[in-house]
Amino acid sequence: MKFRYLLPFYNTNREGFDYVACTSIDGLRSLAQNTGRYDGQGAPIWYDDKGAEYLIWTNKKENPFACKMQVFVKGVSNVTVGIAYFDMYAKWNTNKSTKEKYLSGFWGIPMKAAHMIAKCAEALALRKAFPQVLSGLFVEEEFHNTLTKQGSKYEQGVTLESDN
Repeated sequence: MKFRYLLPFYNTNREGFDYVACTSIDGLRSLAQNTGRYDGQGAPIWYDDKGAEYLIWTNKKENPFACKMQVFVKGVSNVTVGIAYFDMYAKWNTNKSTKEKYLSGFWGIPMKAAHMIAKCAEALALRKAFPQVLSGLFVEEEFHNTLTKQGSKYEQGVTLESDN
């Protein structure tokens, strides 16, 4: 597959790098398109922590709470939905001297973080819609928070009512 690459992750338990095969969001879209059944997708819908919907994320000070994407499959009457919660995917780092956690990279910039979480929601929806070809394929953004998922708002039971 032309959209696959290896992504290094530092494993603090063994003090070395682990590598995970990833694909790009374009790779997932391409594979879905190749099935002949992909019928497009809806626009991303972002949510704040109160459940209000936003068609465009314009908040420059706060990150979205979640993002929902819809994928359409030819011959299937129900839309396939992927909902990604920000706290489940955002990349956190720790300041070595102060031990404070902070969002790193694009995750620390609300306008760009909205784009990152939208890619996660789209990847979820695409895998649900096309499990026969996309099972086990993930985009890089889905791996950023592998060690800090505990303690997220989602893990504490805070979810959107439309998460089903």
